[in-house]
Amino acid sequence: MNNIGHKLDLLLEMDKELVPSSLDSILDITKQLDEVRQKVVDLQNKLHMATDRLNGDLAMGVRKQLPGLNVGLDRNGCKVGYKSKNLLFNPDLKTGAWNVKSPDNRFCGRFTRRNGPSLALASNITPLVDAIANYFSGHYKSLGEDIEGTGALIVEGSESTILDIAEWQDKNNWHKIL
Repeated sequence: MNNIGHKLDLLLEMDKELVPSSLDSILDITKQLDEVRQKVVDLQNKLHMATDRLNGDLAMGVRKQLPGLNVGLDRNGCKVGYKSKNLLFNPDLKTGAWNVKSPDNRFCGRFTRRNGPSLALASNITPLVDAIANYFSGHYKSLGEDIEGTGALIVEGSESTILDIAEWQDKNNWHKIL
């Protein structure tokens, strides 16, 4: 107890200006929390931009491989389709694989079963691009038709060109922000 008494005596004798007030401590902690929150927001923005870039790479690859497919690109991902069939691709960073969705569950399920290994997230998206092109080509050949012509290209809701995809990719170029 004598030790505690000695410490209390020292605190009482110290100059009050040298001892930080409780308010100063609270303000300092609040400032640190605000800085951390801003850092989280900045990192989330970088993550969204990197994800958009990856979706743009997929759209560009599909468009080059099979120009007859319709390709749409927006914040929801990369949508690839022909006539009434379409697949929506978006990278899931937690699972390390591409999420694939479609209004037609059988069409989507068949794609994921046949092309499971190509859905793994990798820096080289060529296997996924090949899988998409082969899947759509094979599906429509089985219906007795080929994928012909030039499909529509939609970037953020507007009909676009390959140049628009390239500009969209540049806008979301995450290499610049790292």
